[in-house]
Amino acid sequence: MVCENGTVYSMLFEVIISFVQPDSCTQEGVGALWTGIGPNIARNGIINAAELASYDQVKQVMQKTLHCLLE
Repeated sequence: MVCENGTVYSMLFEVIISFVQPDSCTQEGVGALWTGIGPNIARNGIINAAELASYDQVKQVMQKTLHCLLE
């Protein structure tokens, strides 16, 4: 198995050990899982705000339209 950074692993056990070693947290491992958390949270906040606003607008329009049709 070859990693993106060129590290060659011969067994799955080596991959697991390199994942949990504290000195490998910069390029691999548990620490690498958290590298993009800041931009991801910012992107999700913007998307959720846009979805909530558009949902409320569409809901209001549909309620007015359906209310007129049902009367």
